[in-house]
Amino acid sequence: MIQVFVGSKNPVKIRATRNALDALSHVIGTHEIHSCNVESYAQPFDAEIAKGAIHRATMALDWALDRDDPFVQAISFGVGIEGGIFKLESAYYITACIHVISGAGEFHQAWTAFLECPPKVLYQVKQEGCELGPVVQELRKENNWPWHGGAFGTLTAGTYTRSWAIEHAVLLAFSPFFIKPTARTK
Repeated sequence: MIQVFVGSKNPVKIRATRNALDALSHVIGTHEIHSCNVESYAQPFDAEIAKGAIHRATMALDWALDRDDPFVQAISFGVGIEGGIFKLESAYYITACIHVISGAGEFHQAWTAFLECPPKVLYQVKQEGCELGPVVQELRKENNWPWHGGAFGTLTAGTYTRSWAIEHAVLLAFSPFFIKPTARTK
């Protein structure tokens, strides 16, 4: 059984990871999802987003490997999910990086979709030093915003949520571990 350790206690990240792995269960078999608290980054921008995801995945895997169980070590994965704002050319986008590392040291990454960040939100985050979550939450006056649609849900009127974005990227980050291309023979 595959053991997956998510570097977060956030229920959206855990549920998205579970859903993605359930979708891959015909390839990966049975799996268990665990979560652990890890230190998070302050509002990340650009390369810090990937660094945060790598940090979360590494810390989650380290937490798992500290169990001194060789069976767990052989089939464990650490998952790090970190969201932030990424500048691409002249525009800023809301996105998240998913980093997955195996107990054997192999790793893969994927990113969620890139959603253009509204200028008002960007100003408050960059110039006023506010965190993205509370700024977007204020747009909707929604309770428990991070556990509902997140920035993606708020800025797409609920048609594309944070959970879906993360789920799709987790599936893409895990796929290279289990789905290997085969060489064509002539």
